[in-house]
Amino acid sequence: MTTTNEKDSLISLKRLSANDDYYNIVFKKTERISSAVFYILSYIEINDRTKVHYNYLSDKAMALHETVINSLNLFEYEVKDKIFPLQQALVVMDSALTLASSARVVTTAITESVTNEIDTV
Repeated sequence: MTTTNEKDSLISLKRLSANDDYYNIVFKKTERISSAVFYILSYIEINDRTKVHYNYLSDKAMALHETVINSLNLFEYEVKDKIFPLQQALVVMDSALTLASSARVVTTAITESVTNEIDTV
């Protein structure tokens, strides 16, 4: 004899990696931002004046990339509580670019274009 309890229901748990909107809008854009920063860094001549900013930008771009990859493992219900590290990494990347721009390591135009991309995430 089988009984069906009306309270029993299937709950679908999806990771963010399976969410097309998150993958296409947040993950891919953030990945492009990291790639753009590494591309920009490939054109910076490393000397005593630029070395600190070069290393800082490189570290922050890698941290952003790692953070967005880790976010793919989150379940959709966890987003509200656990997406903060990604938001923080985006803000840190923006700040690092602003510092590099102030030190004239990268141009203001480059900083503005990457900042605009960060704002769309």
